[in-house]
Amino acid sequence: MDPDALQYPEKKQKSYPRNSFDKQKREISHETKMQDLSIVNNRDTVFYDKKIVLTGIFDRFSSREDLAFLLKKYGADINTSISRKTDYVIIGKNFGSSKMKKIKKLQEAGEKVAIMEENQLYNILDSIN
Repeated sequence: MDPDALQYPEKKQKSYPRNSFDKQKREISHETKMQDLSIVNNRDTVFYDKKIVLTGIFDRFSSREDLAFLLKKYGADINTSISRKTDYVIIGKNFGSSKMKKIKKLQEAGEKVAIMEENQLYNILDSIN
């Protein structure tokens, strides 16, 4: 996937009550955040050895931990904060506006932080599973 092909989303997000996705479902464990390339069976994915941040609610996953663990099995380096080293920010529903501001600021500074929307994520996962 070409990171330059992913654009900053302009569409209005449906609002969810804050308690609809509680803190426990948003958290990602320390073990999952530790990259382990030795567990990767398929190195030929867009996630392999890429720094990835998750934000928002993902319909197919009951928690970010579940999604993060799956991406880790494809070689992703899961992070919880966005930096100039971030390769992809994967956004679900009700994503954080502060994270989007950070992405836009980094992109305006010339950093190649790509945005992957939930439907793009599912298309990729469906093609490699």
